[in-house]
Amino acid sequence: LQSEAAALFNADNLTASEAKFREVLALKPTNLQAMDYYEVQIPARKAELERRAAVELKAETAAEGAEKLFLAGDYTGALVGWQQAVNQTETPESRIAYMGRMDVAREKQREKEAALQGRIEQLQSEGIALFQADSLEASGAKFHELQAIDAQNQNAKHYLETAIPARKGELARLAAQEDKAKAGLASGNKLYTAGQKSEAMAAWQSALPLALKEATRTAISTRIREA
Repeated sequence: LQSEAAALFNADNLTASEAKFREVLALKPTNLQAMDYYEVQIPARKAELERRAAVELKAETAAEGAEKLFLAGDYTGALVGWQQAVNQTETPESRIAYMGRMDVAREKQREKEAALQGRIEQLQSEGIALFQADSLEASGAKFHELQAIDAQNQNAKHYLETAIPARKGELARLAAQEDKAKAGLASGNKLYTAGQKSEAMAAWQSALPLALKEATRTAISTRIREA
């Protein structure tokens, strides 16, 4: 009985071990080894196993939380959770498993960062190209999208706060100048029709340097030659 009880104890089958040692003590109440197991070692071992179970439960809870974060795409949060599980567990197999999940999360995080950087570069390139084509609203939309994923991006800040507003102002100034040239052309035409040829010529000659579009310049130059 004593040998069987000790073997059960070593296998952590404590309830069965305790029952065997109880039988031993029933037969020989003064058996010191049985008393030591029954009164000291088995209670201590139970307490140790309960402590370990509580520790592993904490580790498993941290790992479960990490898995949820991983599935949600929060690889940084998942790494923190699995690191907590690694620090808490006392089971080598669990530690190896948690560290393996951390390796997967690190790789996913690298892929995520690379994809983000690629998107940043794409938005930046598209925004600049649209700006250079004077498609300023579309350019601004690209840079706003860029800021949404990279709030500290200095290129987005520059274009949104400085370059695009300045270019809008410049385009407005040029448009006003072109309008003035067209108004001069129209005024000259009216004067010419009214027989005021010298005044018409003066209006056209004043309008010509203001004209920015080829069609406007051609129209004014034609009128001057014809007059």
